[in-house]
Amino acid sequence: MLQGHPELKADWDKYLQRNWTPGRALYKEALENYLIPYWNVQDVVIQYFSPEEQSLIDEYYKIRHIDQARAEEIQNYVMANGLKLISQYQSSIANGKKRLRMVSPMTDAQLLFWNVTTTLLTPEAQTLYDQLVEQSKRLPAERI
Repeated sequence: MLQGHPELKADWDKYLQRNWTPGRALYKEALENYLIPYWNVQDVVIQYFSPEEQSLIDEYYKIRHIDQARAEEIQNYVMANGLKLISQYQSSIANGKKRLRMVSPMTDAQLLFWNVTTTLLTPEAQTLYDQLVEQSKRLPAERI
């Protein structure tokens, strides 16, 4: 919509944010800087698999609730390294997400604060989480 009219972007952003509360602004910032990158770990992980394996992974997630026989067949697919494809993919995602939380305590704190995870992995994350809780107590009450 704004292509070719960059001068309208500020007005458009102001219009979109006209009813935003401080809590909504806090969530938007967390979403953009911490939650979406955490959720996108799988997009990075899948790049380490061959095109054929990527295709099988995509197929698995599309059909696993529809065609359970085919889903089981894909789950049993063994890669050249001797590991099961879906198992390896899921394990790589879990490990990648854990590593991200370990190297970025703020990501870890934000994930707990927004109820994406249930635990913290580092003492630094605990400190940041406590700060987020205190900061949220100072926000004005929001209407639902």
